[in-house]
Amino acid sequence: MKVPIKDLILRNPDLADAKQKTIHYFKVLNSLKKNGQINPLICIKEKDKYRVWVGNNRLLAGRTLGIKELDIIVVPNENNKRRRELMSSYQETDVDVELNEPIRLRVPADKVYLRNTQLEANPYNHKQTTIYKTVLNSLSKTPQVNPILVVKDGDKYKVVFGNNRYLAGKELGFKEFYIEVISDEEVSTILDAAQEYKLINMEEEEKIIENKTMIVLLDNFITLNECKQLVELYDKHKHLASHWLGSYPINTSDISHSLIKKVLKQSENVVQKYFNSKFVIEWSEIKWHTQGSNHPFHYDSARTTTTLASVTYLNDTSSGQTIFKDGLQVMPKIGRMIIFNGKEYLHGVNKCLEDRYTMPIWYKHS
Repeated sequence: MKVPIKDLILRNPDLADAKQKTIHYFKVLNSLKKNGQINPLICIKEKDKYRVWVGNNRLLAGRTLGIKELDIIVVPNENNKRRRELMSSYQETDVDVELNEPIRLRVPADKVYLRNTQLEANPYNHKQTTIYKTVLNSLSKTPQVNPILVVKDGDKYKVVFGNNRYLAGKELGFKEFYIEVISDEEVSTILDAAQEYKLINMEEEEKIIENKTMIVLLDNFITLNECKQLVELYDKHKHLASHWLGSYPINTSDISHSLIKKVLKQSENVVQKYFNSKFVIEWSEIKWHTQGSNHPFHYDSARTTTTLASVTYLNDTSSGQTIFKDGLQVMPKIGRMIIFNGKEYLHGVNKCLEDRYTMPIWYKHS
């Protein structure tokens, strides 16, 4: 339906600030001027007004062009499923479709805070890590380029991705932060937004920071060829495997091969980079999960000295996700590595519908 443009309000009033307008806004402005409105705005009704949920750039462009009314679709408040269904039917053009409708702002530093309250209160140990020092050094020389990803919390913004930039900015005395407001704290939403800025491969590589100890996810940690070689080594030494809850692990010390030594050293180095230089490998395996197997939720309590764990996935599967009781699920992807504190996070493996090969490693303080 068409409604007067005066009855439409922005999802975030700060977007009306001319300083916040992006290249995408000007593309939408040009498209609207040449072609008219293609896709309707998706709105939520608020009394006698309509708050724009998807289409804020089109609303701003319409105001600039003096358009009197715009076509809208009204959905129930917070109905994310319905909004996605509507957007999936849009004509996909790079100038008019705003599927994610990013809100990027510069806000006062005191309006931003970490969702990891422990890290906010006591960041000393984190500031000793190589990755933090790298980010601190970078921000001391050049302005903040990529936004910190946040969710809105009242009149403040909670950091869900960008802890190192936040802490470094605070240490350097930043008066404001460049942020992007995303819709929720779901891991998929965070990764989608991070991918746009290539944050997954930039020098920060901090990945997902949860409310506890950091969880690190690294894609392409080892190569496709290395993964295939490790699976071949496993198959060649399968007779050495023991049986554990539907899986068949082989202690890597039982297989003498230069590739295993290389990957173990590489794993130890990356754990020391992200966490602490005193971490060393305590135990490592190559493991085969058979079809139909799983691993119930558990803590890593087999050894009192174990502090951290990592899992490197050696093949792609559509099942057998590493799952955390907090709700996070990590899909097996060849070459991907995840590092976490197995004594702190209750974790397990979803049912495997196909063979699943991994290289789990446990670490202790030296």
